[in-house]
Amino acid sequence: MERFLKTEVNKKLGERAWKEFLSQIKNTRSLNNLEGIFNALLSSKEKFLLIRRLVVKFLLKQGKRHKEISEILGVSRQTINAVKKSLFEKSYKTYRKRKI
Repeated sequence: MERFLKTEVNKKLGERAWKEFLSQIKNTRSLNNLEGIFNALLSSKEKFLLIRRLVVKFLLKQGKRHKEISEILGVSRQTINAVKKSLFEKSYKTYRKRKI
């Protein structure tokens, strides 16, 4: 995806598509329609990863400790830290992006 967005034209197209997507979500009044949008866009693997991150976020907000979350979900502490940092840092970069 990053290679796709390297050219200025593709960056603009990506930003436009993202804003249109957000607008479509904002204007969706039905949970079934919203679910349809995400089912059309996400593979089963992407949906699984998104749900896992959402559950980590939920458990962090419930005050669960990293060790508890790791045991409940079977995720690494690195994953939990990444979700936690993304909650509090607007400009958070993944470990992969930091190495580039």
